[in-house]
Amino acid sequence: IRYHIVNVDLMLLRRIYKKLFIGPVFKIEKISNLKYLKSGLFEQSGLINQTNYLVIVPGLVFRYDTRDQVTSSFKGYFTELSVKRSIPVTGENFHFTELGVDLRVFLPLFRYKRDVLAFQFLSKGATGNIPFRLFPNINARAYHPNLYRENALWSFQSEYRFCLWRWLFVSAFGGVSQISQAFSEFSHSPVFINGGGGLRIRVSEKYNTFLRIELGFGKNASNFYVAFYDAF
Repeated sequence: IRYHIVNVDLMLLRRIYKKLFIGPVFKIEKISNLKYLKSGLFEQSGLINQTNYLVIVPGLVFRYDTRDQVTSSFKGYFTELSVKRSIPVTGENFHFTELGVDLRVFLPLFRYKRDVLAFQFLSKGATGNIPFRLFPNINARAYHPNLYRENALWSFQSEYRFCLWRWLFVSAFGGVSQISQAFSEFSHSPVFINGGGGLRIRVSEKYNTFLRIELGFGKNASNFYVAFYDAF
């Protein structure tokens, strides 16, 4: 599959009480020159609306955030609730609504070693006429983020990050995810399990920045990651 994409994501949050924030989100996505093999994996995926499009997706976000750091958090809680509603511009009549829940917990285990046990639960549900790229998707490490998409998604992952020596850390993670056409049909949907581990190299103590090098394994899948941010 090949296509040209223009994607813009904006978020503006305002503190309304201590650690509680609220604000608008705004997404513009344009897909053009879409090409794919007939009878190929994309066509056989079952995803509807395999066509070019331009949509605008405004929404509203509520966030409660007590993390000590936005990235590479050592302690705290993160809760985000979102609702989005599309405005179609070109292409099919892409009217859809998406609801999302993102919950994260960061538990410090040994204060001076900076060891952290982290958890995330993520759930999304979309209804209506949805462009193929905007279906909720499994983004668990090991799986290609564009391969498994459906109307309903839930995933849970945990990660242990521990200090091996000064600026060198080691991580181990595992998770489970599901997608389905509806939340009521999860009992009939396959379960995607993933796990793996890697190294985290502190490149800036002042800004708490790490280079993450990881390898993830899943069901008939594996992926290698190099990034300057944590998975969650």
